[in-house]
Amino acid sequence: MTKRNLLLAMVVILSLSVFLAACSGTKNEPTASSPASPASSASVKPAETVKKPQEPVTLKIWYRIGRPYRDMLTTTIERFQKANPLITIEVNDIPAAQYSASMQAAIAGNSLPDLFMNDLTITLQKMIQLDLLKDLNDIFPPAKLAEFIPGTFTEGVTMLNGKVYNVPQRDPRPAVPLVYYNKEMIAKAGYTEADLDKQLTYDQFIEIVKKTKEANNLKYGIAVSGKSDLFWFHTAYLNAMSSSVNPEISDGFNYSTGQYVYNNPGLVEAMKFFKKLDDEKLFLPNWLTMSNGEIRQPFLDGKDIAFTFQHIESTWLFDSNKIGVMNIPTKDGKPFYIPFNGAGDQQSWQVNKKTKHPEEVKKFIEFFMEDTFKSGVEKGWVRSPVIAVNTTVKTDSQLFNKLTGMIDKLYKDVPNPRTANEKLIDVYTEAAAKKPSVTVENVFYGYLAGQIPDLQAALDKVNADTNKVWDTAIETANKKNPPVSKKDFVFPSWKPFENYKSK
Repeated sequence: MTKRNLLLAMVVILSLSVFLAACSGTKNEPTASSPASPASSASVKPAETVKKPQEPVTLKIWYRIGRPYRDMLTTTIERFQKANPLITIEVNDIPAAQYSASMQAAIAGNSLPDLFMNDLTITLQKMIQLDLLKDLNDIFPPAKLAEFIPGTFTEGVTMLNGKVYNVPQRDPRPAVPLVYYNKEMIAKAGYTEADLDKQLTYDQFIEIVKKTKEANNLKYGIAVSGKSDLFWFHTAYLNAMSSSVNPEISDGFNYSTGQYVYNNPGLVEAMKFFKKLDDEKLFLPNWLTMSNGEIRQPFLDGKDIAFTFQHIESTWLFDSNKIGVMNIPTKDGKPFYIPFNGAGDQQSWQVNKKTKHPEEVKKFIEFFMEDTFKSGVEKGWVRSPVIAVNTTVKTDSQLFNKLTGMIDKLYKDVPNPRTANEKLIDVYTEAAAKKPSVTVENVFYGYLAGQIPDLQAALDKVNADTNKVWDTAIETANKKNPPVSKKDFVFPSWKPFENYKSK
């Protein structure tokens, strides 16, 4: 045999052996109806890509808010655990008065839970400086943020440097100053709901209260709390009422000058209005020392009280068939507004940066938002921070439906300097840390108690002291992280009663 023929024969034999081996391998490969053996599956799918069975996980949660939020959270957790049986939620419901101390101890002991309600005494900046929070941008990409009510996510409050750190649990605009009333009692006095739907003056409101009190033989007329709600009074009722007189002043601040104006005529008149109600014994006795819970029950009993000054979070307690709601009165019956720029207290969740279960925490947060936001509106308890939920989810509560329209009408977006210059956060932090020893709240309380004979003079001093602290805070912030100046707090294009659009 020639060399050429020998070489050709070897090539044929080699090709035939490869073909037979291939056929043999094909015969043993698994098919859709024939499961692979362990040996063959290893060759088909790498072992490292096979998911291990999920192990039981316990998420620890700290909470500090009472009803109705606690009730909604409890229901949501029950539904979540039913849908996710391997995830257990362990809730520590801490009384609000003890929450800050508990948080401080957990921070010091490096023992924060996986998920917790924010501590309103610790700024977001401080929590981030301590490297305690996990950013939540994976849960809230830009498209998701656009679904929420403007102001829900605000630089320096719920966000920092473009990163989201807080999960909202309600409409960020809950602090609506309103007056609730007993429908049966006002009818007995000859009034209709339409009469109270009008914007009343201070004098008209007082007359209605007196006539209702007389027609129903009531001991008192109005239930209102003064114990722990002076800040609430000042920021909500008093400032809202004063906006009808001085609309250019928003929550005591003038965006045309970049200064506080706590001695404005509208605020003075609002304080005098409450003093008159007290002097004419239309309030419950000892109301200055009573909490919201203590003054609410006499109103619900429907015996000695026909009206109550409450905020929207009390709505869930009220029967729409028995209780109505009206705007707060103003000095001359002119309209008022409630300023909003997302900088108020936000009741929200935060996530421990060191959580060992980030995926499970994410799963719970997403479930919480889907479940709680919807159920709160369905029950007529709490408005959702998601725009579409408020417009599409229905409730049978007439009172809640009426309130929804009032909120959207009364709230107006005002400038938020922080969004234009994040360095201004230092100004607010510095000013809050060194605020005057005597505040507007102190003056209001002292005036109602008869300890301050000259209200205007007392407010003049508070205003001067507040602006001194404010100017110093601006100077300090500028030295620390320039440039910062008073011009950063001036917004000439802003107009009262119009929603401000940031440029």
